[in-house]
Amino acid sequence: LTKDIKLTREWTPIGSDSSVSFAGTFDGDGHTISGVDISAGETNTGFFGYLTGEVRNLTLKGTIESTSGDCGGIVGELDSAGRITECVSDIDVSARSKTGGIAGNNNGGTITDSINKGRVKGTYKVGGVVGENWGGTVERCGNEGAVSSSVRGVATFGTGGVAGRSVASDAVVSECYNIGPINSATEATGGVVGYTNAEHSTVINSYNTGDIKASGNYVGGVVGITGNSGASKVPNCYNTGSVT
Repeated sequence: LTKDIKLTREWTPIGSDSSVSFAGTFDGDGHTISGVDISAGETNTGFFGYLTGEVRNLTLKGTIESTSGDCGGIVGELDSAGRITECVSDIDVSARSKTGGIAGNNNGGTITDSINKGRVKGTYKVGGVVGENWGGTVERCGNEGAVSSSVRGVATFGTGGVAGRSVASDAVVSECYNIGPINSATEATGGVVGYTNAEHSTVINSYNTGDIKASGNYVGGVVGITGNSGASKVPNCYNTGSVT
């Protein structure tokens, strides 16, 4: 981009699935796209619906509402080849499962040096940065918006300040923070990650200062549930937010 842009009509997400994705490089060059307005019923909803390329140096402002899942402020689903770098999402996001401020579903991709400032509301697998981090990397990212979930179910549902769930081998949440309030109805609620359970999955050098209110079981200032037999690692983390 060479200047800020204000959109004046409803936005259609760029890319819809692995066969129709954005595979190039979108460089915001520090500029802002405001007026983002999306109302959808399909999965993979965001400014980018499905991303196999890279988005960097971009700020987005607006509102996204979806009656489906895999919904995020910047991207609905991030492919394993996809990257989001140095971006800010100031978008209020409301959807169902796998809902995040930056990415709904991070399916092995990489999110670095990015911040969410918008409100994030979903049913389950809800996170301030990413709803579901499936074997992906979330590094040096933060959430400053309110996070809420509404469906109580099995212990793997997950609600977190940074990631609702961070699962599968080699899933990493590193040097991240949450300062936003969390109001959760799901099982497994954490200030940083709600649910993590896989060998080598790691939550490291991260913290939460946001207050947590949860009606489900398994609630923690940093992580709600970790893996069995020490499979998941949570070193060098802390919480100062209240946990209710």
